Amino acid sequence: MTLVNVQRPVTGVATLALVLMMTTATVSTIYWPQALLLQMRTDLGEPTLVALLPGASLLGYAAGVTGLAIASRNLANRSGLVWHGVVLVAGITALAAAPTAMAAVLACLLVGAGCALTQRLLIIATTTWRPERRAEIIGLLIACGLGGIVVARAWIGDIAQRVGWRHALVLDAVLIVILLALLFITKWPEPTEPVLRPISIPGLWRRYPTLRHAALHQAVIFAAFNAGWAVLPMLTTTTPTTRAVVAGVGALTAVVAGQTARRFRSASLAAIAPLFIAVAVALSAFIGTRLAYIGAMVLIEIGTQLALVANQTRAQAVAPDVGSRGRMASLVTAVGFVGGALGAAAANILAR
Repeated sequence: MTLVNVQRPVTGVATLALVLMMTTATVSTIYWPQALLLQMRTDLGEPTLVALLPGASLLGYAAGVTGLAIASRNLANRSGLVWHGVVLVAGITALAAAPTAMAAVLACLLVGAGCALTQRLLIIATTTWRPERRAEIIGLLIACGLGGIVVARAWIGDIAQRVGWRHALVLDAVLIVILLALLFITKWPEPTEPVLRPISIPGLWRRYPTLRHAALHQAVIFAAFNAGWAVLPMLTTTTPTTRAVVAGVGALTAVVAGQTARRFRSASLAAIAPLFIAVAVALSAFIGTRLAYIGAMVLIEIGTQLALVANQTRAQAVAPDVGSRGRMASLVTAVGFVGGALGAAAANILAR
């Protein structure tokens, strides 16, 4: 067991800034296959296989997060982060060089698994700041992740049309390498809590009903989120600016939710999230105008970001130690992304 002085104020501003930038780039990469779908379909053919690419990256992410939860004792490990980044860069490079649609699907699985290093970034950030600020930090991380999604969904498709989707992926790999190098040479603050041997995953799942509820709740919400973002932009023929504004509302919601969770129970935030999704579905199904579809996108963003902050915060709040917190955070994310992958795959196949 490694003990540290939990009373010593730890800021780690430089580390946190790099973690936030790396989170933005990594989360963006998860959604690049969806942004590049049209160009990939033209280049690779096989539209049915190409339609699976966005879901493959999400499924790979869920598998990577699950692997972290099983294998890793301490996700805030510097060498582990770097090697995980190498996997991500290898996956992006393989996708850029993919000669066939099947090769692209396999590369997307590897990209998703590499992007699971966001879980390492989450634990680095939340274990180097005091527990009372944990919800706030989670909100910032989610907001930065949404910034990455804004970049992917609003502008990457247009950039790829100018430079080519393969060259765009190479640029993404170079950016990841630069951020990894900066994180490697940055002095990291010590964690504010002792690092113990984590409880096994089955043990955590059985022992903590809060964990089970947060994970399953996240799966349902994230399925609706990815299905909505796969279908609604096509129905509204939204511009990149409109998509950026919608996702920006989600990012603002994440920051506000992180601040709110410091004063109110995160379970209450989680409880109201499905209401936004339900209203979005009603707007889409019963009104069906362009304005209604845009309103539905905004409501889905708000509901999803409330759920993301609330579910991670309440799961980590019941964790008995740093190692178990990493596993619990990974479980919530993995189960959530399985739901997201299913929602994205179903929506893309139906909308094809």
